[in-house]
Amino acid sequence: HVNIIDSTMPASRAYIDQGIKLPFIYNADIQTAGRGKGERKWSGDILGNLYTSTCIPISMIRNELNDNDILVKITAISIYEQIVKYVNNEFFLKYPNDIICKDNKKLGGILVQPYKDFIIIGFGINIVNKPEQVRKGGLQPCFIKEHLPEGTKAPNPVDLSIEVTKNIFFNLNLTSDEVSKLFDKYI
Repeated sequence: HVNIIDSTMPASRAYIDQGIKLPFIYNADIQTAGRGKGERKWSGDILGNLYTSTCIPISMIRNELNDNDILVKITAISIYEQIVKYVNNEFFLKYPNDIICKDNKKLGGILVQPYKDFIIIGFGINIVNKPEQVRKGGLQPCFIKEHLPEGTKAPNPVDLSIEVTKNIFFNLNLTSDEVSKLFDKYI
């Protein structure tokens, strides 16, 4: 965990380059140069939102699931399963890598990249506020806290990243068919 960094993805690659062999999570309070799909900028300047990379050795992922599309779906399912603990039925998944609020606004996104002997799963979730800048033609942002019942505390970003990562490991036990069916259920 760091207070501020350019992006958790390259920081994770640097950590892997140092010889780490175990799974790890790289969290940041603020991310100044986060990226999404297609190298689009992911705004990361709001303290209390989630900016993280979960890094899993490829050896821990069955061949059947070692596919970026399937790993994005596993991550999306894992995020969804945690978010609905706070706000039931307020969110859904949008293929290929978005978490969407019921009003068709973007809550978060997922990026999966292989690197050496690891899969790096980066994800960002708007928890306490939404970014001001929005990509032209892109979905408007939303955030979890605006969907919580009055007086309900928003999830802590580090705790949420840990719980999502636990879910990812649990969901790595599914077959690819089970992953697709579950993803379709939440889409």
